[in-house]
Amino acid sequence: MTHFISPSFAGQSLIDLDNPLARSPERLCSYCKKIPWANLPGEDEPAFPHQPSLTALKRSIERCMLCEFIAEAVAEVRTSIRVKHGGGSRGGTIIFDPTGQLADGRSVMRHIQFGDIPGDTVSRSDPPSHPKSDRPEYRFANDDEVRPWLFGNWWKSSDSVGSLQLTGLGVRLSRTPLMEDAEGNGKEIHYSHTGDTRVDLHFHGTFLRILADDDSPLAKVIPGRLRATDFSSDLSMRRLEDRLRLCNRTHGATCAPWRLLNAELPTRVLDVGVDSKVSSIRLVEPGNMRSPYMTVSHRWENKANLIKTTTLTIQEYRHGINLNSLPKVFTDAVTICRRLQIRYLWIDTLCIIQDNDSPHECFPDFETRADEMYLPPGEISVGLPSIAAAVPMLDTRGNPSGHRWISRKRFVAFRMQGDRHESDDHSGDEGRAPSWLYIHVGWTPSSTRKDPKPFFIGGFGRRFDPLDNEQLNTRGWTLQERLLSSRTIHYATDQMYWECEKSFLSEDGSSFDPAIFSLNSLTERQCLPASEHGFRQFGHTSFMEGFSHQMEKPDGRWRGGWLEHVQRYTERELTKSNDKLPAMSGLAAIISARTGDEYFAGVWRDHVIEDLHWRVYCRDEFRTGFEAITSEGTSFAGARDGLSFLYGEKLWDVAMPPKSRGPSWTWASIDGRIRFVPLDFTRIRASFISCNIENSSLNRFGTIEKGWMKLDGPLLEIHQSSKTTWDKKDPLGLGVLTEIKVDSDVSLGEAFFDIRPEFPCFGFFLDSSNCLILKETGNRDHEYTRIGIGKFLRTPTQRQKNSLQSFTTGANPLDEAETGVFEKVPWGPITELYPRTTVTIV
Repeated sequence: MTHFISPSFAGQSLIDLDNPLARSPERLCSYCKKIPWANLPGEDEPAFPHQPSLTALKRSIERCMLCEFIAEAVAEVRTSIRVKHGGGSRGGTIIFDPTGQLADGRSVMRHIQFGDIPGDTVSRSDPPSHPKSDRPEYRFANDDEVRPWLFGNWWKSSDSVGSLQLTGLGVRLSRTPLMEDAEGNGKEIHYSHTGDTRVDLHFHGTFLRILADDDSPLAKVIPGRLRATDFSSDLSMRRLEDRLRLCNRTHGATCAPWRLLNAELPTRVLDVGVDSKVSSIRLVEPGNMRSPYMTVSHRWENKANLIKTTTLTIQEYRHGINLNSLPKVFTDAVTICRRLQIRYLWIDTLCIIQDNDSPHECFPDFETRADEMYLPPGEISVGLPSIAAAVPMLDTRGNPSGHRWISRKRFVAFRMQGDRHESDDHSGDEGRAPSWLYIHVGWTPSSTRKDPKPFFIGGFGRRFDPLDNEQLNTRGWTLQERLLSSRTIHYATDQMYWECEKSFLSEDGSSFDPAIFSLNSLTERQCLPASEHGFRQFGHTSFMEGFSHQMEKPDGRWRGGWLEHVQRYTERELTKSNDKLPAMSGLAAIISARTGDEYFAGVWRDHVIEDLHWRVYCRDEFRTGFEAITSEGTSFAGARDGLSFLYGEKLWDVAMPPKSRGPSWTWASIDGRIRFVPLDFTRIRASFISCNIENSSLNRFGTIEKGWMKLDGPLLEIHQSSKTTWDKKDPLGLGVLTEIKVDSDVSLGEAFFDIRPEFPCFGFFLDSSNCLILKETGNRDHEYTRIGIGKFLRTPTQRQKNSLQSFTTGANPLDEAETGVFEKVPWGPITELYPRTTVTIV
């Protein structure tokens, strides 16, 4: 069980010496001892010489483990060269960029592999493909003719503007230190249409990761760290204190230290004191007192016999609570408070009179963590699961065996003294703790000293939340608790995480996009104009009806905004079904106060058309396109060879709650996983008129009794389609096949019903293609309930009048003028001149 502590401000690799794979630490050869770690050149610079030849490197493997790792990196680079020159791929993308330039002006062609594409574009990496048979195999030099040259992978620090951080050790083979002379590089490319000549240079990144001890002389340069085995250790607490000090010093008002120092305390809090030796705490009622405090967010269990505050125990707890009587999750929280010199602690089960408690702990026990397969975040982001658990852990448990590390795979460690590094000779150093560097296998995309990129996951590879799979994140209430906390300490299964508005860091030195869970980012995106919503058309061209499945990557309020958080929320569990809206009410109140927007039971007035367009997801769904390559080398997925449609594993059961939670148009009215579907905001057809909500309490953001919404827009009757076969070039095939009649012609479409198909029904169109599916209530004219959403394509007549294929006949399919014309063609059949109807949805 994993928990995190929310400050209210806001508050195995044991080296198993019997395992021959765990040969560490090892002595280093003379060449490895000379590596200038703090001054390694970048990948685009003249590199640092290592062994005199590849032959010598291979011979050194037997006596130097770092040489062994460098030799493995050489093999990976040669594989990349072989696959690239054979016309294949390693699961990533080969980008030919004739206009690309290095910082010194050299023009290059960049080789991006293993899915090194910024943003949410890659979820996994396939193994290397075989080179195409019609290309000659690349011929490498003899081992005696080339030597290994070393370089570093340099990135901008996520904390300090301008400072550089070393994350990886790279190698290339050449006769000279120059990148142009390295294997796989140096070929001149001529462009007849411009007369330019470019040099073929390929960036392979680095295949070895570098980590340092916290007290290493290189710790300011190398951000990577070993995870500690014990979260309550002095090392872990020092790391936590360092993060808090840095946040206070550098993040200013963004993380609100002035407010934290003057926060009004809750009705009841626990006074834990500041003395770690005191064995009791007290329940106090501070009145209007202001002071920093911390809160505990944990997953409840129905254990009625465990300690809790009730009307019978409250007086006793005012006098004192013995720490030995508390679950470990609470004593762990007390330990953290006292270490950070924060006197007051809020825990729901002790500060609110109730009936339940939790028997778990903040600090997951070592046995549980050691059983988990650890995947370093950087490797997850670029899709390299094959090196699972390659990173050692630092044993901080005071192990009597004297073992310093725990590791399931090989790594190399060597001790640092000033600017020198030594092997495992400990003589003369009994009185001081050694400082170590560690090398393990791990690929990182290229970033250079002259042109460094910001080092955070999501800036390279795919963006993801490392806490997604933690048990605590299955609980509905904890989503808003995390968002409303200014600073949060997460004690996860794999390691400790620090999260505030400006940084999101893991214990091992990985940095994540703080906008993943950021209240400031959420409210900023809530204020984006309509032009930033829905599909982002610029930069995309699709030569198929409807829209390409590759364009289903909206930004706006999806990326860290309200829509993304609601989607996450609907995957979580609630003990009480009626808490669906109350468990988001605190967040909604803050957003309303900051933006001035009006809240309608999960839907926002300024974004009402977008917020209404959601659908349930019971299973994973895949639209698979077959690529067609044009003469210009541009790929258009699905445009010519068609699409196939597949269902994956079951995700959720969808059902109506036992008691109504509000009108049918809100996502809160249904139990199950939902997803918002992006609209074409250049062709919105509906408009909002009014809305009325009747709350069941004084809290207008909480539980509601009933409500209605009036909208104005095109309304058409939907029928189930009689067709049994569909054009594979149309993006239809996952929903119920349907049709509507438009101007004496038929528009084909698909419907996604919330519970079950119901005909006859009506489509209320939000844009030219997408509609809400409505059913008449029979109570009043034009009064409906929502039963799903639908999507419809242009009619045959509309397609003939404006054929998309006409835009592919030019010499360049991506010509700006033609693309501009293409983007004027609606995705759906409903024009702006279509008659409108006022509807009431209840």
